[in-house]
Amino acid sequence: MVINAGAVISTYRKQTGITQQVLADFIGSLKALVSTWDPEVPRAEGH
Repeated sequence: MVINAGAVISTYRKQTGITQQVLADFIGSLKALVSTWDPEVPRAEGH
């Protein structure tokens, strides 16, 4: 079984109604890093 961490993060974030910035602040990271795991706009494969 493969777990897609980005999908888990995105689902949790949307269920709780928090933004990527709030999540980044909570974990002590930057929004840019969170957006690599959980892109708000889907990226094309390989890009």
